[in-house]
Amino acid sequence: GIARPHDFFAMLQAQGLTLARTQALPDHSTFDSWNRPTDKPYTLVCTEKDAVKLWKKHPDALAVPLRADMDPRFFAALEGLLAHAKARSLSSPS
Repeated sequence: GIARPHDFFAMLQAQGLTLARTQALPDHSTFDSWNRPTDKPYTLVCTEKDAVKLWKKHPDALAVPLRADMDPRFFAALEGLLAHAKARSLSSPS
């Protein structure tokens, strides 16, 4: 599972998919105790991260990459923090 599964479902719907059924599992789920619904022939769709674990039990599941739109200010702040950490490590005696 992922931390915000409803965002994943919304992303799929925004791409034109009709979701007959959704099931959110806990983040970092191992899928060991999860059983595939058997009432209809569903196509399993999951994130690429979950597919690595899910394919062991359900190799026909489809994996969809997540898209993350990051605010450019995030990268500017990260670069600033990294530069500060690098400067500190270079000025510290070994």
